[in-house]
Formats: sequence, structure tokens, C-alpha cells
Amino acid sequence: MRSENTFGVRYAIRQNKNKRKAYSVFARIACNNSPERELTIKGSFPPEDWDEGKGWPHLRTKELREFATHLEKVKSKLTAIFQELELKEGILSADNIKNHYSGIGPDVERVTMLQLTKLAYKKFARELKKGSIKNYGATNGYIER
Repeated sequence: MRSENTFGVRYAIRQNKNKRKAYSVFARIACNNSPERELTIKGSFPPEDWDEGKGWPHLRTKELREFATHLEKVKSKLTAIFQELELKEGILSADNIKNHYSGIGPDVERVTMLQLTKLAYKKFARELKKGSIKNYGATNGYIER
């Protein structure tokens, strides 16, 4: 099944207004045609170490490679938040994803596999045939054990 929701994270640097020589790295979060939101990742980044075309640091030194790994982790966390909100049928917007990443707003409730299968059993009980519903019941039994 294909998702109808859109999500993307890209990185950019921008010169700080108060310090002429300092640049900051931002993650730009885009989700479902809501306005993009920016999240500051790192301040005081040298612009000569940034590849503007790729939106990624040059991988010349060990520190830059470590920073690129950090950016991958940030993107992974943001993607996980998006997927979690999508599964929970939460509000999918760039603001909401940024707030969850920053720890602002309501916590997203964790769901166990047993709770998920019971929810699916209730949701599809009328739509599926008797044999399929029996299989859902058996799966719930295996997970409970």
C-alpha cells in the first residue's frame, strides 16, 4: 500500500544575522504541503566545508564525516517521528514533527505489538472473511504467549 503523505528533510546553511562570519546548519522539514519549518542543527559552521549543491558537508576530514553521520541520525529520528505519527493517525505537519523532535507538546503514546494486532482485529472484524478473522485471533494468542 502506498502512502498518500509526503515528507522530506534537507539541510542548508545560512549566515547568522548577528555575527557576520558565523554560519548555522539548518534542517528544513517539509510535510504534506504545510509550511516548511527549520530546526537548527549546529551553529558556527565554516561555509567552505559545505557543498551547497548537495546540501551536505564535504567529507574531507574526520570531523566532517562525523558531522555527516550526525546529520543522518537527525534525519532518521525525524523520519521515525513522521512514521510514528502516521501510524497513530496524528496530525502530520512540519510543525508537529519539529515539536516532537524538540520535546515540545504531547508525548506520542507507545504501542505494543499485541495492542496493534488487537486494534487491527477490531477494525477489520466486519470487513474480512471468517477464516481471516480466525487468523487474527490466532496471531493475538501467539503474541500473548
